[in-house]
Amino acid sequence: MGQGLDRSAQSFLRSVLADTGLIGTSYAPTRSEIGIVGISYSQVVIVQDTVMCRRAINAWQTFYATLSAELGAKAAAINSGMLFRITPNRFILAMPMLNQYSFLTYIALDSAFVVVRKNL
Repeated sequence: MGQGLDRSAQSFLRSVLADTGLIGTSYAPTRSEIGIVGISYSQVVIVQDTVMCRRAINAWQTFYATLSAELGAKAAAINSGMLFRITPNRFILAMPMLNQYSFLTYIALDSAFVVVRKNL
């Protein structure tokens, strides 16, 4: 991922994990839904393990292929992303496939790399 996309991914995740203020209120339902209530950005680890990252990207590509052939083809062409470990059993994968609302495509995964939530 490029530096601009890295910053965008981290900034968006920081917003999702905010606990107070307007941003925190806006993202409270999302935090509840993916089981990351009470987690602060300082607890987030960017995963460096290439095997884990590959498993997460594969899960994302497989999931997108189930949505439509067009999305599956786009996802198949992307092989980079940023994997965040939120808790021992929760991850968020940021992919450089643009979303009209959040700029990047995000997907929440559990520790078995099964989709928890479609898109943040």
